[in-house]
Amino acid sequence: MDSVNGVSVELNEAKGLLEKFVEEEKSLQESVESLKAELKNVKTEHSEVEAKEAEIESVAGDLNLNLSKSKSELEECVAEESKAKAALEDMMSALNQISSETEAARRGAEDMSNKAEELRKEAETAHVALEDTELNLRVALDEVEEAKAAEVKALEQIKSMSKNRRCP
Repeated sequence: MDSVNGVSVELNEAKGLLEKFVEEEKSLQESVESLKAELKNVKTEHSEVEAKEAEIESVAGDLNLNLSKSKSELEECVAEESKAKAALEDMMSALNQISSETEAARRGAEDMSNKAEELRKEAETAHVALEDTELNLRVALDEVEEAKAAEVKALEQIKSMSKNRRCP
């Protein structure tokens, strides 16, 4: 009778251990799912940052093109000034306007360049966060594998103990 009670106690302990492993595996699976969702969010943010960066670079290119056009117009105005003294006042006004537009375009290009640099830094930060998340995911997956192996070992021990108890 004591032998049966002993086996029963051992079996209950083994069941408790098995339940603990199952709960731990479930917890690790939830952690993995959470990390996967976080990884997906980081990848989405990274894609958005890259899209914004491409858009800013396109705008900066357009601004440089506008700047080149403005410089050409300025050179034409200077040539016209030497030919027509009567139109001097109009040309000076146009020159001042073009100069203001050029400065505004330069400032705009500088702002876009600064924004592009900010976005590049954000993209780098997102990339680092992505690498950290991937590392955490790998660690969590390793822990899940270890928990599964421990579960299999516990089940084998239970089977072995159960067999040994049955055989006289």
